[in-house]
Amino acid sequence: MASAALKNAAAPTAGGSIALEAGRFASSSRAKALATRATRAGFAGARVIERGSGAAKSYVVVLGNWADRDAAREAQARAAKELGLSARMTGPK
Repeated sequence: MASAALKNAAAPTAGGSIALEAGRFASSSRAKALATRATRAGFAGARVIERGSGAAKSYVVVLGNWADRDAAREAQARAAKELGLSARMTGPK
């Protein structure tokens, strides 16, 4: 179980410009399962976004949006520790 300090660190910001992408899946059920797991781990902004169409359709799991890269890095480290995955930062550099 994550400590309260880790759960409160690097909380996502509504409208933040830096997002953390946790994975891209061909299956919506796999994406939803990861988003649910992330939400239970304290990533309240976790969601699934559909990209593409037809055979190229994919489902991207985003853990949330953060106001700056430092906050996103903290959340990225927490995702590695609590979810065992390497989330990719997207947004302005």
